[in-house]
Amino acid sequence: MPPTGPAATGTAELHAGLAMLRQLHPTARYARLGAGQLASCVLDGFDVAAARDRVNPALALLPQEADEAGVSTMVWERRAPLHPGRLHEAMEQLVPAARRSRGRFWTVNRPDQMLAWDAAGANLAVEECGPWLVSLPDAAWELYPSSRRAAASLDWDPAHGDGVQQLSFTAEGLDVDGITELLDSCLLIDAELAAGEQGWKTLPDAFEDLLDPVA
Repeated sequence: MPPTGPAATGTAELHAGLAMLRQLHPTARYARLGAGQLASCVLDGFDVAAARDRVNPALALLPQEADEAGVSTMVWERRAPLHPGRLHEAMEQLVPAARRSRGRFWTVNRPDQMLAWDAAGANLAVEECGPWLVSLPDAAWELYPSSRRAAASLDWDPAHGDGVQQLSFTAEGLDVDGITELLDSCLLIDAELAAGEQGWKTLPDAFEDLLDPVA
């Protein structure tokens, strides 16, 4: 639970810091130092499986949209494919735009690959996280944990299956409109969509510095 009493009526920096924590990790437990609470938090046990799933890009529940004490969280979700070149170029603005950003996405020249976005401060990691289940034959679904299959089924799209652009950004003074506009500009336009899969795979692989070459 969030602190009460004197600690809850502290400085604006304290309120902003607690808001940041609540938005980045809503299930975090709070322990006030000197109140004898820390030992119980440590000894209550640790759910390894739940912790593992929280950081699995295919299963992670991203922070929800919020605005508290000047700290905001936005979630950008789209189904259209991303243009690799425009997204790579936009990263220079997207990464420093938030204190923390993360999520899952896909680019049109890598339609079968789930990619993870994980940024903190000025650092960004982009990693391959295996295939979207929509790209697999039905029989192959049994190779994946039930939690993975359930997550895909619950967020299924008629056109793209479990493939989704889903990124969250958290920061003080977050420019929600600016980030939304920039990310939307990275989506394929109608003329590019009309090129079809063969045309998409000929696009320059802008992420070759971060990922394995496109097969």
